[in-house]
Amino acid sequence: MSGPAGHSSQDSGTEERTVTIAQRAETAVSASLPLRTIGDLRAALRSGHGLPGDRESFEADMQRALETSSETDLEAVAAVIVDYRGRIRLTRTAISTPPSRRASSSRYD
Repeated sequence: MSGPAGHSSQDSGTEERTVTIAQRAETAVSASLPLRTIGDLRAALRSGHGLPGDRESFEADMQRALETSSETDLEAVAAVIVDYRGRIRLTRTAISTPPSRRASSSRYD
C-alpha cells in the first residue's frame, strides 16, 4: 500500500519510530546534563562533552569575561555561559541523533 509522495505506510511507521527515538535521546541528554551552574558546565567539559579544546577555552573565556565585567554588569559572563551551554548541547544532540535524521542538504538549496 502506498501513502503520500509514493512512500509506503511501512516507511512512514519506520520514520515515526526514528523521530520518537531521536526525541527521547535529546530529552535524555538534556535531563542528564542540567547545565544550570558554572560547576555543571565545568563538570560536563571535564567529562568530555563539548568540542575539542572547549575545556581550556571555557576557562580562558570566563576569565576574560570576569576581568572586563563590572559588579553590576555581568552580561559578558552570561554570554560565555550561554555559548558553552549551547556547544555542549549541540555536540551531545549531534552524537545522539542517528545519521539518517541529520540534515543532509543546505536549507538554501
